[in-house]
Amino acid sequence: MNGPPQRPFFCMKQSYQKVMEWLYLACIVLSGTALVVITLIIPLGVFMRYAMNNPLSWPEPASVVMMVMFSFIGGAAVYRPTRRSPWRPSSRLSTRRPGRQ
Repeated sequence: MNGPPQRPFFCMKQSYQKVMEWLYLACIVLSGTALVVITLIIPLGVFMRYAMNNPLSWPEPASVVMMVMFSFIGGAAVYRPTRRSPWRPSSRLSTRRPGRQ
């Protein structure tokens, strides 16, 4: 069999893991950017409304969109590390150790 060399499964697994790592980092960056933008546009809207007496129409809807983006994309980014190290409430509630009475 002198065909082309076949790629082993672990090479595909490594490339998949690399893509997922970049996607994870993109989720963190997008979520953090949304949080910073929310932090900047809410005070801007308050300042324009009460100090300048000229309210802007876009800060509130934009902050709602950013909060939804922050929640969903940030939730996806948080889910990944917790999947690796699951929290086991039953092990924390148990004070008895196996083999002891």
